[in-house]
Amino acid sequence: MNKTDVLVIGAGMTGLMAAEALRRQGVSVRVVDKGRGVGGRMATRRLDGAVFDHGAQFFTAEDDRFLAWVEAWQKEGVVAGWGHGFVGENGHHRLNRHRRYVGRDGMTTVPKRLARDLDVRLSMPITALIRRGGQWVATSRDGDAFQARGLMVTCPVPQAIALIRTVPDHDVDFLRRLEQVVYEPCLVLLTSLDGPSGLPEPGGLRLRNRVLAWLGDNHAKGISPRRHAVTIQADPRFSQAHYDAPSEAVIREIRDVAQPLLAARILSAQLKKWRYAEVADGWDAPYANGPSREAPMVLAGDAFGGPCVEGAALSGLTAAEWMAGALG
Repeated sequence: MNKTDVLVIGAGMTGLMAAEALRRQGVSVRVVDKGRGVGGRMATRRLDGAVFDHGAQFFTAEDDRFLAWVEAWQKEGVVAGWGHGFVGENGHHRLNRHRRYVGRDGMTTVPKRLARDLDVRLSMPITALIRRGGQWVATSRDGDAFQARGLMVTCPVPQAIALIRTVPDHDVDFLRRLEQVVYEPCLVLLTSLDGPSGLPEPGGLRLRNRVLAWLGDNHAKGISPRRHAVTIQADPRFSQAHYDAPSEAVIREIRDVAQPLLAARILSAQLKKWRYAEVADGWDAPYANGPSREAPMVLAGDAFGGPCVEGAALSGLTAAEWMAGALG
């Protein structure tokens, strides 16, 4: 049995921020995730010499608590600035005082830095939870068991609900409330070009048409120095309607709409799908704690803190504070 004070399920921004905050307070923490890498939607992919941020494209830091972390990452060379706004489809540059930040080598640079000092177990999907003697026991698909005094669940809410349902005495009313959280999907096209994209400085274009929502130039961002690489995010309504459509047809339609917006020819395109890309209707608090104080459990993520990287991070920090207090 792998025993810790707190078990965190989910190695995205929320889970890693929470785990690191608890670690700094002397709480023993283990993070488990079903994926092969950390970061969740803070995701970077390399394809034939091109580098793409294919989840979150940038983040802001408005809250002093999160800004302190970002400033430390800047000093370490983990993050860099990327302008103060982007051009919209009407041609107007939407600027504000809040700087946009990106991972120095892609968005995944940030979660990789957070994970450096943590006990993280990857490729470890948790399939069952039970409470036993005031402790949580989480069992993986392969039979690994993890015991902890406190449990933090930071995966998307529908996945969290499925996990909580495995608890023999789970609270039905609590799950019904969680079921009110709604996500929107996103279809993403990763495209390599035969030259500069021509996207307006600093390399991003916001759209709200029937197909596209965003074009981001990874070369201009500085993470794809060898190849011109553009990330194209589809509109949420288009993504919902075409999520299960044949990939070839989806690629063709997104590519046909995007090509006239680019100064160079699209050479190749690969489709990526995010089922839980953005929160459309979230929780009304920065975390949701389970009804039992005997074995404390808390849910956190962008569904609670706000639909952005900063919201996910702040949810993790706030939930960590609650957990530290619950453990006493």
